Amino acid sequence: MSALAELPNGWVRTTLSTACDVVMGQSPPGETLNGAGDGVPFFQGKAEFGKSTATVRKWTSDPKRHARAGSILLSVRAPVGAINYAPVDCAIGRGLAAIDAGRASDQKFIFWYLNFAQPVLEEQGTGTTFSAVNGPTVRNFRLPLPPLAEQHRIVQALEEQLSRLDAAASYTAHAQTSFKALEKSLLHETWKRAEGYGGLTPIGEVAETTLGKMLDARKNSGVPTPYLANINVRWGSFRMDSLRSVPLESREVDKFSIKAGDVLICEGGEPGRCAVWNSEDRTIAFQKALHRARCRVSIRPHWLALCLKAAVVSGKTDRLLTGTTIKHLPQEKLRALKIPVPSLETQDELLLGFQEVMESLLRQGEAIEIHTRRSKHLREMVLASAFAGTLVDQDPADEPASVLLERIAAERANAKPTVRRRASVKAKV
Repeated sequence: MSALAELPNGWVRTTLSTACDVVMGQSPPGETLNGAGDGVPFFQGKAEFGKSTATVRKWTSDPKRHARAGSILLSVRAPVGAINYAPVDCAIGRGLAAIDAGRASDQKFIFWYLNFAQPVLEEQGTGTTFSAVNGPTVRNFRLPLPPLAEQHRIVQALEEQLSRLDAAASYTAHAQTSFKALEKSLLHETWKRAEGYGGLTPIGEVAETTLGKMLDARKNSGVPTPYLANINVRWGSFRMDSLRSVPLESREVDKFSIKAGDVLICEGGEPGRCAVWNSEDRTIAFQKALHRARCRVSIRPHWLALCLKAAVVSGKTDRLLTGTTIKHLPQEKLRALKIPVPSLETQDELLLGFQEVMESLLRQGEAIEIHTRRSKHLREMVLASAFAGTLVDQDPADEPASVLLERIAAERANAKPTVRRRASVKAKV
């Protein structure tokens, strides 16, 4: 946000409520009912942003909490700062604020600025259960405001450049989807070829499996030993930047440590995700959320890992998982999973062929990832340039934003106050 330190000529630093009308949402009364009656379409929070129609509630008594179609809906609860346009005239719940550009601002300019400044607004959130910002924070949120004519030019330039970046991002997303589909197809073909050499064998017959160390501070004692957790095991690799330690007694070292050639398999999280450990540099333990598989002489560790990934990607492991909210792959189910186990020579041949194709695919994947990061960086640069006043040329003939704001403030001050009538309250019988 350093781009906002100095403002170009004709610009002014102001607040959201000075440049726009801001409406904070409110939960409907407790007796309000969902239904298809003649109530007001109602949006509660970010979760409903993707809907083209809102929940209908019988709530028509408070127009102060209404937003017109096209207003900017701003999420004021986690994630703070998410934005979208209201698809219809609607009421809004306490998870949202509605922002309507007045004559001082271009609605799209405000939208793109809030998109750009979302991290700044998010930092102002407070709360323990979830982050949220209140009405004063939203109304007093600072923004740089160019002359109205320049806002229009900035919006036009932004939409031209961002549309090209969006098109590139769409192509990249398609390429990423294709990459995953190609990998899945390659795994399937390798599995089928191996299966043709002699059917399927339970993992428990070709590998010794065990679960890791239970982490219990009251019971654990011994020498602090770094250990692998579920989060450290990725597909085909290990994250070693967040290792913790667990005490191991001497009798536990062999039972709960890993050595080169061990296959570490996630029991939960993404059950079946695995990688082959290739190091003997130091003693590393593994926790109970992981299976350790030590291959017998009839199977290569990398072949076991390949078959596990093929089984997970194809859905073969789905029927083995337990749990409703969080899925787990119990040890007895892992041992019962059947995989193709051809001769070691055939395993080596199929692994080599798979790896050669995957290396080519991975190079393409790396190029896609570089393009994705570059596109994101360019998008950030375009937005930063827009709100630093360098994306389009300034026109000295434009009316300065300060003059426009002063005139609108005077008009607001001279406007007759709106008399709000209290709704009659019916006596309870």
